[in-house]
Amino acid sequence: MPKNKTQKSLNTGKIQTIYGIHAVRSALINTKRVHHELQITENNHEFATNYKSAIKKVTILDQKEFKKLYGGEKNTQGIVLKTTDFERLSLQQFVQNEKLDDRSVLLALDQITEPQKIGSIMRSCALFNCKGIIVAKDNAPDLT
Repeated sequence: MPKNKTQKSLNTGKIQTIYGIHAVRSALINTKRVHHELQITENNHEFATNYKSAIKKVTILDQKEFKKLYGGEKNTQGIVLKTTDFERLSLQQFVQNEKLDDRSVLLALDQITEPQKIGSIMRSCALFNCKGIIVAKDNAPDLT
């Protein structure tokens, strides 16, 4: 799971900041998100070119500027995306939607605090056709 920061709330979702090439690439191909700005270092120009049609604004920063803005964040790889979060269903909405299906796999997580571990669990869930994951409100990282 990528590290993120929630900046402000919108009716359509929260603006999230996602760091790192793989996390940003995954977010960019997600059609349920609206991408506001991609901030990259000069050496990631080719990456931006590949996804320019999906992004409203691309800002190329020199290494010094980028480090000044994101120097405290680990693993940015010189790529930062500001995008909207996607809507998450409540448990009641999920159950209502799944009533039509004979079998649905639903996973409940508790006290998992590391984003990377949740990301690994989510990737495993995709392999087992898990339809949903319940994550505690407290003692859990933000999900992107």
